[in-house]
Amino acid sequence: MDKAASGTERGKWLPASRCLIVAVTRSELCVTLTFPFLMIAPVPIAGFAHRVALKYVSAEPHQDWNGSNVRLVISGSRPAVLQLRVRDAERLLEALREHPGPR
Repeated sequence: MDKAASGTERGKWLPASRCLIVAVTRSELCVTLTFPFLMIAPVPIAGFAHRVALKYVSAEPHQDWNGSNVRLVISGSRPAVLQLRVRDAERLLEALREHPGPR
């Protein structure tokens, strides 16, 4: 779990800077804004309200001017593309590989 991640969601207006919680369980990925940012940038504007089964998530490393990031593609009923900067990108990728859920 990373409680101070940053990122962008394709199609949304605002980037999130160190105000995202990213967590992976054995069956789900959860990406959400922390309080009080959730009140400042509501979900329709900023995005970042995802709690999805791992079978709907694909992840790949992504390198840009910020360094190592993770690109998540979420399919299913609410598709989304997220670019996340977490403290340990390799650990997030490993957690997603370790518990891929039913495919």
